[in-house]
Amino acid sequence: MVTTPTKNPAPGNSLGNLLFNAEKFDEFITTYKYSCADTFGGIYRTIYGINYDAMQGMIKYGYITKKSSEIGATLDTLDTVLQWEGKGEY
Repeated sequence: MVTTPTKNPAPGNSLGNLLFNAEKFDEFITTYKYSCADTFGGIYRTIYGINYDAMQGMIKYGYITKKSSEIGATLDTLDTVLQWEGKGEY
């Protein structure tokens, strides 16, 4: 990253905070790393890391299949998938 954390309390309106936060937002969305640090050094998962965790859960534990939302089924757990009845896909 170009900028360094200011360690100023949030919310902050300094230019340093703005630049750092914009870079962190971009990193959260676009990076291929599993996690990154916030202004105070706390570690959080990126979108890539969240997707990886979800895939690992499905590989490790499987998932629950339900008929489609076309007939009123809903997603009620993280490991539930709905069938698209018109195509038979999940």
